[in-house]
Amino acid sequence: MKKMLFSIFLSFVVISTFFLPCSFAQDWTQWSLPEGAKARLGKGSISDMQYSPDGTILAISSSVGIWLYDAETLQEIALLRIDYLTQ
Repeated sequence: MKKMLFSIFLSFVVISTFFLPCSFAQDWTQWSLPEGAKARLGKGSISDMQYSPDGTILAISSSVGIWLYDAETLQEIALLRIDYLTQ
């Protein structure tokens, strides 16, 4: 009897994992963007923004690191990670 109950329970658990909703895999980058926003720049708290001398790269300093973006397309180029910020 115990083996039968255990096998029914195990079957239920295995089968139920196939029917989990796909809503957990939504794209997090679109959450909390205001209407009309074109991109999310930087992650973490932003402390400074600067353009490169030729105007092609936008650098954003945040609590995570320094994010580099293409100034025209706003696509991420790189993240320069930092361990800590000094004042």
